[in-house]
Amino acid sequence: MTFSDDELYNRTMIIDSDIIEAESRYIIPILGKELTSALLSGSYATLLTEYVKPALAACVRYVAEPYMAERCVACSADSLTTADNQRLSLRLLALRRRVKTLTRRLSDHLNAHADDYAEYSVEDNPKNRCMIYGDVVQVY
Repeated sequence: MTFSDDELYNRTMIIDSDIIEAESRYIIPILGKELTSALLSGSYATLLTEYVKPALAACVRYVAEPYMAERCVACSADSLTTADNQRLSLRLLALRRRVKTLTRRLSDHLNAHADDYAEYSVEDNPKNRCMIYGDVVQVY
């Protein structure tokens, strides 16, 4: 679940371009175009429900979060204080960790069950070629 019921922001504030950006930037590179097409055609329902949707929801929230105050009728981006901006920075950091965790979970599942997904290519998954640990980038 990307939004809770007691938040000022809600799911209606997500626009199509947020979803497209999140899919394009974070999910499709892991899945590959062929597996993405298979999922869109209805294959691999468990993969979609258990792994792709949670990762995509986190990615969408991460992409949309910086724009939420501007889209919120009850808020005014002009009235954001330094404390509000600091909370946004902390929220983005937490969301980035969630994105990394859930996309890594998706990638690890695909790698462990690569034989179950004929359209998946282990070599094409960028998570299998590069890892970032703080300031250290490991490419292999």
